[in-house]
Amino acid sequence: MTWTPQEIPNGGDWRSRGLNKVLTEDECTIVRLPFEIYPESVDCYSSKFTINLRHLVTSQEPGTPWTGYYAMFKGAKLAVSNMFGAWFEIERRNDKWQAVRLARTELKLQGLALPGLNIRALIETGEPTNAELVERARSESRASQHSQHDPPPHQDPPPLPSGDLGRYYPGGLGNYQPRRNRNDDGDEDPYSSRTAGRGGGPPDPTGYPGTGIFDDYRRRNDNNGGTRLEGDPPEYFEGDRGRTMDFLVAFKRFMIMN
Repeated sequence: MTWTPQEIPNGGDWRSRGLNKVLTEDECTIVRLPFEIYPESVDCYSSKFTINLRHLVTSQEPGTPWTGYYAMFKGAKLAVSNMFGAWFEIERRNDKWQAVRLARTELKLQGLALPGLNIRALIETGEPTNAELVERARSESRASQHSQHDPPPHQDPPPLPSGDLGRYYPGGLGNYQPRRNRNDDGDEDPYSSRTAGRGGGPPDPTGYPGTGIFDDYRRRNDNNGGTRLEGDPPEYFEGDRGRTMDFLVAFKRFMIMN
């Protein structure tokens, strides 16, 4: 687009001010921010399109760095200019004026956009306001805080070991899987000490069957009024080395419960 600040091309109207020709709908569709623009040196628009605007001359009032249209927003003057029948907020950069965003809706300005002008695309390509930048920073901060306090993602419990339905092995034993006394063919496990000899461990010095550990619990509980232990104690350990880890797992679980 070639800019001629105040001229209107043949066949055009006030909405084509500054262009060397009237844009087609297809040409209007591809307009994006930012683009070069010129402030109006004279009050040149119909009053119905300058509602809430004042045309001021340079230094006529504080906050008027150049001649053009200004809108009041929260006690401050915002420089605006019209192009394609829409109002844009403008800034001066490197001795040129640029349209940086569509005029914010709070200004309540009136326009009549050329056919084909993509308002949504202009909103998306425009620079955010200071308020929008602050709100974006707050949203990112809140999202960061939530992510730090969110509970860990749900994880299903480990699968139940076969042959021990309804129970989980306590932690601290690595990837241990209990050894069974029989192999896949139903025969005795050749690595079980029961296969080599059916003898059990040494006699229980307490006079109770098994290792005497849990019978000692029972004996003390009887003396203390018969307090009942929680859970089922493990089977007695009879010295079978092939069942050592099974016994330790069950014993650890029983101890944690009590």
